[in-house]
Amino acid sequence: MAKRGQKEEFEFSTFAEPYVVAEYLESLASALRNGAVRLTSGVEEMYLTPEGAIELDVEAKKKGGKAKLVLKLSWEKKAELAAEPLLITVERESVENEAQP
Repeated sequence: MAKRGQKEEFEFSTFAEPYVVAEYLESLASALRNGAVRLTSGVEEMYLTPEGAIELDVEAKKKGGKAKLVLKLSWEKKAELAAEPLLITVERESVENEAQP
């Protein structure tokens, strides 16, 4: 366990089917709702307890056949709530149109 003020890091990377990634995100959402996030991979482990407002940064890019979606969450005890809402929708038609040559 890290001493007060000491930097801790946890990293995980994988290739997985979309439904598996969705399960990771659903688990993360549940952990955030409950106020404690425990990350475990092999012998690595980290506990996070979000306090105050959580800053959410969303970045999306696509070029040719490659796409990237980056989600970043960060918080500090003193952060204040303020932001426009983000709308995330499922539009099957758009997805199907992108798949056509």
